[in-house]
Amino acid sequence: MNTNLAACGGGIVWSLLDYTFHRKFSILGFCSGIISGLVGITPAAGFVPVYTASLIGGLTAGASFFANKYKHHVSVDDGLDIFVLHGFGGFIGDILTGFFAANYVPAMDGVSGASYAGGWWNRNFKQVGYQLAAATACASWAFVVSCILLFIINKIPGCHIRATEEDEVRGLDHKYFMDVEIDTGDLRTYDADMTGNSSPSLFMGGSKATSVKAATAEATTEKKD
Repeated sequence: MNTNLAACGGGIVWSLLDYTFHRKFSILGFCSGIISGLVGITPAAGFVPVYTASLIGGLTAGASFFANKYKHHVSVDDGLDIFVLHGFGGFIGDILTGFFAANYVPAMDGVSGASYAGGWWNRNFKQVGYQLAAATACASWAFVVSCILLFIINKIPGCHIRATEEDEVRGLDHKYFMDVEIDTGDLRTYDADMTGNSSPSLFMGGSKATSVKAATAEATTEKKD
């Protein structure tokens, strides 16, 4: 229940912020809000009351929204918002767990009893500090180890981390997939044969789709004649 409510809260808050700043809603933004809400509730789900789950999801989504909005100021290259949603969102969720943790929630398993002191919710104010310290330690460990692993991987032939600027601009599909071509916004898929022949798919749109239809109709007419 906590998980579902946090996802709902995150999706709603991100959508409202999108509309506030851009006067339009965004499906991508809604999905990002859902993900950030899920990330925020992950450390808290087994420790917080159900009526705080939406708030945690919403607060995490709000924080992630502004981190995403201003990430370019620190030159963060995060095309899929992985750091913003999972890294920053998880950090916020850890801290919020210290605020909203209630000692009676884990006791519902019938085993834990009074072994949990709760968080700010139970006037156990130091728990917020513990959560902050734990989140910082985990983030530091993940950052250092990731840098080491990425450095090693980048030295392996064929496993370079950074794509070339030309491939980035054109799109990595062109580099790695033979069955997709993106040209002026139109999507064309190729026949999965070994001859290299191609045929336009039903996904083609715009003027190219119209020209293909016209050419097909003309060929049919000539055949009848």
